Parts: sequence; structure tokens; C-alpha cells
Amino acid sequence: MSTREQLIAETRKWLGVKFSHQGRNRATGIDCGGLMLVATRAIGILDLEFLGYAKYPTEGKFEELLAENSDLLFESVFPFNFTGDEMLPGDMISFDYDNNEGTRHLALVTGWDGRRYKVIEAQPGRGVCEHALAPPFVKTKMMVKGWRLRGLA
Repeated sequence: MSTREQLIAETRKWLGVKFSHQGRNRATGIDCGGLMLVATRAIGILDLEFLGYAKYPTEGKFEELLAENSDLLFESVFPFNFTGDEMLPGDMISFDYDNNEGTRHLALVTGWDGRRYKVIEAQPGRGVCEHALAPPFVKTKMMVKGWRLRGLA
């Protein structure tokens, strides 16, 4: 069985790679969904691919993928009052930036710094980066959902 540590290590291999919508490789770039797909495929827990989603994938593809392969842990609207007990490293966060438009972004939880969750994500203009889940990476109308992937030890 694959571990949370393996998933985080695989995702960290992509740090610094530029963002490219629907990208799937280090040379040309990767997007947030692609990062989660290639990392989970590399450690053998998911073998999925999907392309053709809009620049802002509000038609439910990310949500479907998560619902089929994960368990929903919580839903929370900004401002977040996390305690560090909601998620484990290796869990995923989905982002709905305008509440009710659906999941438009994904990130992987890498830890808790005592105040905030740390995540890895692929962002336009920043590429793949690891940072605290805090402004400017979160917005005031944002809803997030926490997901626990099945198949991780």
C-alpha cells in the first residue's frame, strides 16, 4: 500500500515546474489537476486521466474525481478556523473561489505549521509551489473541502 509520505515526496518532485493549463510534464508545465493525477499515478493509487476541461473547470470534473476516489472530510468557508485536526498530510483540498461555482482548484496538504495547513499546488504565474494556506493564496469568498484519498496508508 502506498503511503502519505510517498505521495508528498512525489508531489515535491514537481516544485518549481511552471504552470500550464492541462499540462502533464516537467518540460512544458503542469496544472493543479494534472499535478494530483501524475503524483497519485506515480505511487500507484490512481491511474486516471482527464483533459478537455475549461480554464476554470466548474463543470464538476474535479469534484467527480474526488468523490469517486476520496472521502469528504469537511466543507469550510473563509475565514478558516482550522485547528490542525481536520486533515493529515497527503489529504487534498478543493477550492470553490466564488461559492457555488464548483471546484476550480486542487492542492495537496503537506503538513500543519501550528497555525495553518501547508499545501503544494500548481498556480498560474507561480508554477508548482509549497506554502501556507493563507492570503494571498486564499480569498474572502472561498469555500474549501478536505478530502482523504482512498488507498493511502
